[in-house]
Amino acid sequence: VPLAVSRFVARDEDHAQSILWQALRLQLALAIGLAVLTLVASYPLAHFLGDSALAPYLAVIAVIVFTQAIYPVFTQYLSGLHRFNRQAALTIIYAIAKLVGSVGLLFIFHIYGALFGFAVGAMVAGVLGFFWVRNTGGQQSKPLPVRSFLSFASVFVLILISLQILINLDLLMVKALLKDNAAAGDYSAASNLARISFLLLQGLVFILLPKMSALTKGGESHTQAIAFIRQTLRYLIALIIPGIAIAATTSKALLTFFYGHKYITATPALTILTIGLGSLAFYLLLITIAAGAGRAKVGLLLTVGVLALSA
Repeated sequence: VPLAVSRFVARDEDHAQSILWQALRLQLALAIGLAVLTLVASYPLAHFLGDSALAPYLAVIAVIVFTQAIYPVFTQYLSGLHRFNRQAALTIIYAIAKLVGSVGLLFIFHIYGALFGFAVGAMVAGVLGFFWVRNTGGQQSKPLPVRSFLSFASVFVLILISLQILINLDLLMVKALLKDNAAAGDYSAASNLARISFLLLQGLVFILLPKMSALTKGGESHTQAIAFIRQTLRYLIALIIPGIAIAATTSKALLTFFYGHKYITATPALTILTIGLGSLAFYLLLITIAAGAGRAKVGLLLTVGVLALSA
């Protein structure tokens, strides 16, 4: 839903406020449903992973899911208006508040406190985001085209869910099939470091999606959109390939620096994961460009195919 807000606002800035508040109501309704589903699924999922001790923590996540619903709508609304500085500032504030909340509550409520840090960050960013966006953007009223809005949102969310499953599937299988917590810990350490490149490049999604949506709306120059895509791809290739190469060849040093010598056994996994997640980040940016131009279903079909192959 937040990414759909970004796309629809970028294509129709005159009705930005109307789109925002109608989409926010949709988001809250979906968040309630997802929170309930997470709560119901917590114990079966813990049983599937072979560790019933995980169930209470998964249940707590149901509450966190709901608190996380609001602030992303505000960040993507700012993105749709090309207010990237404010969007970045709101995202940074969320991250800082989440970190402070997690560390502070960790010493009081232990693991539950660390989890509730996510809720703290979301609530702080949500309140601040409300004050930042309430008078920003076009004020004209217009009914939200719910069908096309939800169609785009559902396709793009399936892409993102598939990518998240793809990123987490390996660790879940290590946990479920090897039944070795030490091996899962080593693999998790490597996976967390490899995700840095993916997370850094994922931020470009918030720029590429509204930019492509604005360039491909009715009346805009087709030539300008093509030139933007070509230039973007050149920059991405120049950025990603050297970064992946450096990270992959320094896996041992990275693990030692962040975790100490006891995780050196994860070096081969980190090398492979760095290449894989760097490539996956590039793929995400490509399908984001396609989605911004109205071809989100192509990205979904490709992603489902990649997920099936990985499984």
